[in-house]
Amino acid sequence: MGCCCAEERKAQQEEEEAEAASNTQKSSRDRDRKRKAPMSWLEEGNFVEVEWDGEWWQAKIKKVKIRTGGGSGAIGGGVVRDHLNSKGEQVTAVFVEYVGGQEDENEWIQMNTNRVRPPTDSFHEAPPPEDFTQNFFGDPGSMFAGSPA
Repeated sequence: MGCCCAEERKAQQEEEEAEAASNTQKSSRDRDRKRKAPMSWLEEGNFVEVEWDGEWWQAKIKKVKIRTGGGSGAIGGGVVRDHLNSKGEQVTAVFVEYVGGQEDENEWIQMNTNRVRPPTDSFHEAPPPEDFTQNFFGDPGSMFAGSPA
């Protein structure tokens, strides 16, 4: 009898190991599929958030640079994470215009810097300038302060 129990335990252990290996392979396939899934937010005209000086700012994609030809995907010796647009093309950089910013603040951002992300739930249109809100909703006379009577 002792022999049967040992065989059953061994069979059960082998079955559990096979299931764990299968789950690991499935997890790896799912991770690869998710990593290579097209990112429709990487398109001209779409809004994104850009990290600058430790803060996230709202911006609009004006231009997209697509990788052409072969290549290892390495820039400066580093490995570039795949950033695919809705057509499955690898986006290597985006040219952004900051919401409420000046034209000279527009910039090209390499995708391997991880400074660009899709808009978060807190993303919203830029509020009107503070002076406008205070003058418009505050003291109506302040809007015309200094104007000839």
